[in-house]
Amino acid sequence: MTSERLELKLEPGVEGVIHLMAVAPTTLQLSLASYELKGRKYRLQLKGTHKNLPADTKCRVFILAGPAAAKEDKLNQAVLDGVPLQGTEKGCSLDVEFDLYECGLFGKGQVRLGVLPDFPFAARCTVNGVVPYEHPLDVPDTHHDKGVLLGRKLELTPRRGDKVANATLRLSAFPGGALQAGLTNEALAFSIFEWPAGDTSTKEWRVGCAAESDGSPLLTWLSTSQAECAYDLRLEVIPESDGDEVAYVVWEKAQAIKFPKPRLAGFKLGFGRATAKVENVDPDFALPLELTLWSHAHHDRDAVVRSLVMNPLTRPAEAVASAAEYFSQLFTPGPVPDNYFALLRIPRTLTGTEAYVPVSAVMDYDEAAFLPFDDDQLWLEPPPKKKQDKAKKGAKELATAVASQELADQKVRPTRTPHFGRVTAGVRDGNLLVAIKLVGDTQYWKDAKPAYSLRDAATNAELVSLSPKASDQNPHLHEALIALNDKRIFGKQVSVHGAVTVPDALLWKELCAAPPAFSIPHDCVPRLGELERETVELTDATSHLLVRCRANHIPNGQNGATLGFRLYEIFADFPEPVLLRRVRFQYDLAKGAGGQCDSRGRLVARITDPELVERLGTHGRYRLEACVLNKEQTVLTVEVKPITVEFGGTPRETAGTIFYGQLVPDEFRKKVLLICADLEMNPDYLMACMAFETGETFKANKQNSAGRQAYGLIQFTKIAAKDLGKTLSELKAMSELEQLDYVHEYMARAKKRNRGPLKTLSDVYMAILCPAAMGKPETYVCYAGGTEAYKANDGLDKEKKGYITKADATAKVQAHYEVGKGLRK
Repeated sequence: MTSERLELKLEPGVEGVIHLMAVAPTTLQLSLASYELKGRKYRLQLKGTHKNLPADTKCRVFILAGPAAAKEDKLNQAVLDGVPLQGTEKGCSLDVEFDLYECGLFGKGQVRLGVLPDFPFAARCTVNGVVPYEHPLDVPDTHHDKGVLLGRKLELTPRRGDKVANATLRLSAFPGGALQAGLTNEALAFSIFEWPAGDTSTKEWRVGCAAESDGSPLLTWLSTSQAECAYDLRLEVIPESDGDEVAYVVWEKAQAIKFPKPRLAGFKLGFGRATAKVENVDPDFALPLELTLWSHAHHDRDAVVRSLVMNPLTRPAEAVASAAEYFSQLFTPGPVPDNYFALLRIPRTLTGTEAYVPVSAVMDYDEAAFLPFDDDQLWLEPPPKKKQDKAKKGAKELATAVASQELADQKVRPTRTPHFGRVTAGVRDGNLLVAIKLVGDTQYWKDAKPAYSLRDAATNAELVSLSPKASDQNPHLHEALIALNDKRIFGKQVSVHGAVTVPDALLWKELCAAPPAFSIPHDCVPRLGELERETVELTDATSHLLVRCRANHIPNGQNGATLGFRLYEIFADFPEPVLLRRVRFQYDLAKGAGGQCDSRGRLVARITDPELVERLGTHGRYRLEACVLNKEQTVLTVEVKPITVEFGGTPRETAGTIFYGQLVPDEFRKKVLLICADLEMNPDYLMACMAFETGETFKANKQNSAGRQAYGLIQFTKIAAKDLGKTLSELKAMSELEQLDYVHEYMARAKKRNRGPLKTLSDVYMAILCPAAMGKPETYVCYAGGTEAYKANDGLDKEKKGYITKADATAKVQAHYEVGKGLRK
């Protein structure tokens, strides 16, 4: 027995009673006797001995769970209160029950127990023995300690054991630091992924982005300062329950997913495109960027003040990504003018905001290499009534756009001075369209009263005074129309001239320098020019052929004339290129069989058939033609001559033999082979039909044997000739090779109009004689008795049935087909 001196200090005036009580020393020793798992519940029995504990002792049980190698002080703890101690000192027991969800027994590990009796000065007992557990529950692709790149695609596939198979699994991603700050409300999560009971599907998540919407990613982080960005992750399990939903945390991990901030390493113009190089972006991810082409010019207000006038030339366009390089095709490839530059912005669709965000919120860049702009400098609007306090923000925080290297060397900042922007001369239907962009405040331009005219380029004499009107879509775009065939300008070299008539007009109640006048040359002679083609490779390994030309002073669709492209193949053993009639051009502005030029006089189309595009790039030689599609149509009384350009490699050679090949020249035989290849038709069938129609002469001027007004290889009539844009006299005056072109055209139209195949001899002949019978059974009645058509062809009704079937009409052609076999060459 020990004695210690106890001191008790009381304040004056305090009254009380002090009770002293002697407590016998206690001990408790327990071991794990048995355990079982039923459903979610673990049931354990602990047995052992104790000393000096009352019979009604209640205990607090500490459940310590974790990996087998973990130390006790780092384990998670769950506490059960009021567990009764049963038995006597020589044999006592404790029945313990706990829920695996509530205790977080997920993964693989073991449970150790501690017991503390509810008795004064009782010591805590550590239970001998452990309870092993193995309940797999994880999303493996969420553990990236070494970091990833922005846009990395994670494939999230849950892995869970039997005891948690009927529960919902939820993975939440929070901003880095949210766990430490306790900001883990579900509404604050960037992304949430859930797998209902039994669902083991794989969900895709691009690091840095929310789930995609309509194929467009949405950034879930924006920062102007962090060099590295991170997500905190939480994995929860939600068991099936009839009551309130309870979520149990499986694990939490701060800074679980880390990625460095993207960095703009290069941005410049070159060969018709703006190219931006961005580092720290996953190669499999196309980070959307918005690029625009601008022009700039110095404007001297006076001898001292020099400012930089800027003007957008293209609409903002989303860049195309190829690995870490992003580009946008801004204009026709070629040398870039010195006064052009490009602007890079972050698309609003990427950030989910109504306004553009600073570029530095998404990526880092070197201010010494690029020139940043904020909204006030880009869009020339009146200054805000309440000036924004920008003192607390640096250039990067304000910069919603970054200019390419072409403008980085300019030492002058942009200006708000109004100026004439882009001036274009194009076409709109039968009119010359002059469009002038007015950059700056609308009221200023009303007060400055600009005047425009067309002048003779040689003498500067005014030819036409223009009266532009504001466009319905854009009040800053003024447009003037003048007939293309106006005798004052037609066939002349002119200039579009503009200047303000009130140079002292005020800008926002202040004097400003008057915009300099402009003079833009324009050629009023109708012609096609600048024909070119380019293979455009896309990010998904497909490509298309882009073709362009300039349609100078040519109307769109006037009197049925349409502009368009045609493609020919050049053969080594054939004198003339062969028109590929089944090639389909997709025109940017389409009308009828061809296209139209835009308001700037550009005709643009694409060939998108992947097999044809590959063939054009690897096999044969070709000729591209731009023309007025109605060949005989004159435009503005001057016929516009087609222009062509050749491309490809070595020309192919024709190959093959045909029926009746011994009776026709080699050039005729080869052309028939090419025509039938284009029409997907057996050339022997066409030769048999032409042998029958011409009495095996194959002459272009062969008249119908019955004396009717039908001539040539397939007996063209006046109606058929007119449909082809020719007269019957013109057709019969042609050579056989020339007339084959119209046989080709006739058969192509018959196939298209009747949607009929040209797979059998009878269908090929029906295209000539009775197109309505194409694709019909051989018993189809072509001509009924008593009709004029029957009377004209009654010789085909050998059995005198009173009607002519498809088989009747083809019988004589079939006979010629058999004869032709012996004349193959």
